[in-house]
Amino acid sequence: MNLVIEFLFESLIEFVGYGIARFALPILSFGKIYAQPLNSADNSFNIIGYRHDGKGRIEISSIVAASMGLVLALLGLCLFGFWIHSLI
Repeated sequence: MNLVIEFLFESLIEFVGYGIARFALPILSFGKIYAQPLNSADNSFNIIGYRHDGKGRIEISSIVAASMGLVLALLGLCLFGFWIHSLI
């Protein structure tokens, strides 16, 4: 049972969080920040989880991007909840 819960949690982080970050980070940063592709084998990031590419943009590791995506999702859910609560 513990293995199933761990698999579901990792899937949630990897697909939902990463998907939101992949979409939201370039929009919020006006194209300056983007997430590492999931199938990328290059993991030469600094200790914070980012690096600069040749074009002056910032690439964030997929794990850090997924975490940021989950934070954005939770923030969006909270704002939606407050909005719904204010309508009642």
